[in-house]
Amino acid sequence: MSTEDVIYYIQVSIIAYFCIQIGYTLLVFLLGDIMIDYIELGIFRPANNIITKTITFITIGLFGLGPYLDKKFRKYSWIKRKLLLLISIPILFVLSVVIYQAIMFPIRHFFL
Repeated sequence: MSTEDVIYYIQVSIIAYFCIQIGYTLLVFLLGDIMIDYIELGIFRPANNIITKTITFITIGLFGLGPYLDKKFRKYSWIKRKLLLLISIPILFVLSVVIYQAIMFPIRHFFL
């Protein structure tokens, strides 16, 4: 496996992670409590052993941004919460691009 292949897989992994986060946030915006209840199925409270802690960590790590923002916006009315989630999606997209560039710039210049 060449260096270009490794860099390609790193790029795809980073892009996929950000797409999952933004996509799930969009689903939380569109479907609301349905998606929040769905993610709660993968979270064990309290996580007593290493298996439940690992499953909870992976679930929150992959899908946690949308429910986190929804939880933060719960203090507002329904319409304001939806508006804040709608505003946060383009902000998340821009932040994802900035973070992607910040990660990939040194990798590209160091290894290529």
